[in-house]
Amino acid sequence: MKEMPFLEHIQDLRKHAVRALIWLILGFFIAMGFMKPLLGFLKFPLNQTGVEELISLDVFEVIMMNMKVCFISSLFIAFPILLIEIWKFIAPGLYDHEKKILKPILFFSLILFYLGIAFSFFYVVPFMLKSTFEWAKDYAHIQITYSNYFHTLIIMLLCFGGIFQVPIIISVLGLARVITAKQMKSHRKILFLGSFIVGLLIAPPDVTALVIVALPLYAMCEISIQCLEQIEKRQPLKREDSVS
Repeated sequence: MKEMPFLEHIQDLRKHAVRALIWLILGFFIAMGFMKPLLGFLKFPLNQTGVEELISLDVFEVIMMNMKVCFISSLFIAFPILLIEIWKFIAPGLYDHEKKILKPILFFSLILFYLGIAFSFFYVVPFMLKSTFEWAKDYAHIQITYSNYFHTLIIMLLCFGGIFQVPIIISVLGLARVITAKQMKSHRKILFLGSFIVGLLIAPPDVTALVIVALPLYAMCEISIQCLEQIEKRQPLKREDSVS
């Protein structure tokens, strides 16, 4: 572990923050350059519902939402680089055994983030939109505004990207000895019920949609338990090594 004065920490933080900002700006212009095919691709879930077109109710609605979509896309594009910059900033302050544990955590954080987005985009969002439209068409003629669709899509993608980060968050808490595998095992019923409560908040009023949201969340909790067990197996050994 390398010790640094406070001002050097600030300078180092600024250096990595500037690099991250440059990659975000670059990602934004890449998304802008491919705006039409990008937006066409992002309409994939909508196309599965049979809805042919979106409507706009405001003069600046389309252009403002396009800018927002490009910005969010830049986060998705630059996410691996952002993780690398975070790692470069925190790595000098870590012991060797902490680096060995955190490296795979960051790697799997990246993989799970994109898996969550892909699962949501190709399966969950199309099913939920179709289910919601089928339920609502008996009560109203459905027309979706441009901003409403993309706003809903962004929320769902970020939501599932976050859900798939649960094992990473729990692993970090386990590394800090805030939570243990034994504690999570003893509260499995609460985790299972909590997963369905979160599903009720996210999913439309449909049992299948509820299950599609709740089961992956509970699966992430089970993966978290396995991660905690692996961390706990290593920690006592690492503690002894650091003392010796």
